[in-house]
Amino acid sequence: MARAKGFFWIASRPDLVGEVSQAGALVRHQGMGNWWVAVPKERWPDEDEAKATIMRNWDEHFGDRRQEIVFIGLSDAMDEDLIREQLNDCLVKDYLSNPNQYQMLNDPFPQWFDET
Repeated sequence: MARAKGFFWIASRPDLVGEVSQAGALVRHQGMGNWWVAVPKERWPDEDEAKATIMRNWDEHFGDRRQEIVFIGLSDAMDEDLIREQLNDCLVKDYLSNPNQYQMLNDPFPQWFDET
């Protein structure tokens, strides 16, 4: 695999957007701010185009939270089905039934910024 980049959501930080970028052996991750679902609607942009962009990936249960990671590499060297399977194994399947239990998990990421 040559590169990967995208956004992710982790259950222990449900309001924060994570960004991942990987090129060769170098992997970087950081917080990018809040998901719109965690921002009070009075602080959303007023412009219709901006609102349409927010709603483009909206889910009735999760809002705009999602995993959106692209893997770029040599097609014969990557097994797309295996990558999807391994990533899907990382997903929390019952988050909505008890979200608080996941916020108490041991979080392997360092603090991205003041998250208070």
